[in-house]
Amino acid sequence: LINTIMKTEERSPDSLAEKLKEIENTGIQADRKHLKRNMCTQFADYYEFIREYVVNAYDASATFCLIKVSEDETSLKIGIHDNGNGRDLERLKDFLTVFRSRKDNPAIRSVGRHGIGKLSVAAHPGLTQFRAVTSTGSDCHEFETDSLLEDSPIIIKKTSLIPPQGTLFEITIR
Repeated sequence: LINTIMKTEERSPDSLAEKLKEIENTGIQADRKHLKRNMCTQFADYYEFIREYVVNAYDASATFCLIKVSEDETSLKIGIHDNGNGRDLERLKDFLTVFRSRKDNPAIRSVGRHGIGKLSVAAHPGLTQFRAVTSTGSDCHEFETDSLLEDSPIIIKKTSLIPPQGTLFEITIR
């Protein structure tokens, strides 16, 4: 992108900085559906999302992470539950935004940095449900969707029952 900007016309460093600031403010236009699908191709192992979500737990200062699997005739359900910091509404919106990743604990060296790994669950071709419940200990939110690749809205609901701090992801695969 920078090479394209520079080749289009000779620009001073100030002009380049202005153009980059404009991109930062307005974004870059892209076909989101294809972009997300292309990003999923980096996850060759369909179950790599488990590792990604355990890394998220570590980055959220979790001291435990439980992985539970159940199976019936038609589906496999994988639950990943941690006692990390949980997410308030803004952090949950950040989680649902590709390329956005904030880390709050300077005492640990975060593993995840770019906000792409969370999309790894969408790489699984049999995904039928993706659900999350996250609690900061003082508030709790949840969402459920059947696809992270489609542009259908994901409704985040505030729950009145507030569990202990942490996050639960439930992934159902046919």
